[in-house]
Amino acid sequence: EKGVKEFSTDLKTKTVSITYDADKTNVEKLKAGFKKFNYEAEFVKEAKQAEKK
Repeated sequence: EKGVKEFSTDLKTKTVSITYDADKTNVEKLKAGFKKFNYEAEFVKEAKQAEKK
C-alpha cells in the first residue's frame, strides 16, 4: 500500500504495527490490503508521531 513507511509483526499476540503517511493512505485502505491476502484486520489504536525536521 502506498504510504506505508514501516511495519512489524508480533506472532505471539498476532498483531501488526504499521507506520504510514496519513496523506497517502488511511486505516480503511490498509484493512482492504489485508483482505487481499484473506486476513481480517481490526483497528486497535492510533498513535501519531511528531514531525521530524
